[in-house]
Amino acid sequence: MAIEQLIYKGKRYSKHEFEAFQTKNFRSGEMLLLSLGLLRNGGRLKTSSIVKTIIGILLSFEKNNIRYAIVGHIASVIHGRPLVTADVDLLIDYDEKSAGLISRICRKGGFRVLESDLIDALKDGTHVTGISKRRRPIRLDLVPAFNKLRKEQLKRRRKIKVMGKKAYIATNEDLIAYFIVFDRLDDARFMLQKYHKKLDMQMLKRICRELKVARRLSHIVKQVSQ
Repeated sequence: MAIEQLIYKGKRYSKHEFEAFQTKNFRSGEMLLLSLGLLRNGGRLKTSSIVKTIIGILLSFEKNNIRYAIVGHIASVIHGRPLVTADVDLLIDYDEKSAGLISRICRKGGFRVLESDLIDALKDGTHVTGISKRRRPIRLDLVPAFNKLRKEQLKRRRKIKVMGKKAYIATNEDLIAYFIVFDRLDDARFMLQKYHKKLDMQMLKRICRELKVARRLSHIVKQVSQ
């Protein structure tokens, strides 16, 4: 498959090279604001109530020793992909005993997440969705760390700052691997393009082998390097 290309100031870029160039000076918090579509006020980024709510939920998880990591499309955007999304995906480690606590934290933030749904997701290996009751609804997707691979992903999570507050995000290697698993190939290409000099390729290849997408990774790496 041919990679989309464009020219800017006489230099040729792939689509993902240019996306990385566009957003290289944005901070994580700014990208979160942009991605949720809550843009500028008089040319300046403004902290919105929904961003404060999401950060509040993350801080409550941390306070109650509930391990989580930002994953999915929103993680790609935080890393600089200039897209708008209304979904916040979190990988989260819990059991049946802590499901009620997670439900209460989410409900306090305006997201209807049922304790029974959280327990069912643990058993089925699915995820739970809560939608905020707002004029512009935001979707919160909670993915349980229900197996060894997901729990290892949480162990590797790394710390970032979002609007001056501590938060946790999955490693670049884990994000790329799971983007491939879930056919979010544009996100995978963007991350590979932006971080190709910093990635632990041995780790990435190992994760992809465990997830049975090693061949797809090789194909995408070849595309990006063309």
